[in-house]
Amino acid sequence: TADDATIEAMSFHANAGPVVQHLLDCLPMLGDTKVSESFISRLLFWNGDEGEAKDYLSSLLQDRRGSHLIEKIVSVAPDTSFARLYAKGMRGTLCTLAQHPIANYPLQRLLQNIRDRAQAQLCFDELQESMDSLFHGNRVGVVWRLAECCAKFGTRQKEFIKALRSALVSTTKPDNAALVTSLLTYGVRGGRSQF
Repeated sequence: TADDATIEAMSFHANAGPVVQHLLDCLPMLGDTKVSESFISRLLFWNGDEGEAKDYLSSLLQDRRGSHLIEKIVSVAPDTSFARLYAKGMRGTLCTLAQHPIANYPLQRLLQNIRDRAQAQLCFDELQESMDSLFHGNRVGVVWRLAECCAKFGTRQKEFIKALRSALVSTTKPDNAALVTSLLTYGVRGGRSQF
């Protein structure tokens, strides 16, 4: 068993990090969610002090290499581990993560992998007030993933359009009309929009 320092070093290492990510990819093939939960728990130091674990997660989210580990965990985690990561590690900080030049990518992956309608609603409720700053801060990827998340669970769609419209109206860029048309027609399939 690796000690804490070794696990931490591997999570941020240019060569060891991808190996750990590959191991995470293999876990679902074992068919034992307890093994996956245990491995993820160990990687994120969930068995220790909760405050230290949250600080460690924050450092991973903001690190160029560590953020890839979080993206992988979000993609392969069993529902219980995913819910714990979201509720105890990311919820309440989504707006800050969305503005960060690195942490916005794991947030986008989180939005892609939301597991249920309640989580989707919580994410929207937290991010909706930041829609304007997301556009101004060039974080349109976060907006797009939030749109997909709302569409996937059929929730908060009217509120999303209202927040989007408000954000675009407050922007002074001349190409907003083209952007709105692009965003609203991108998800159209077979004559029906996902919204």
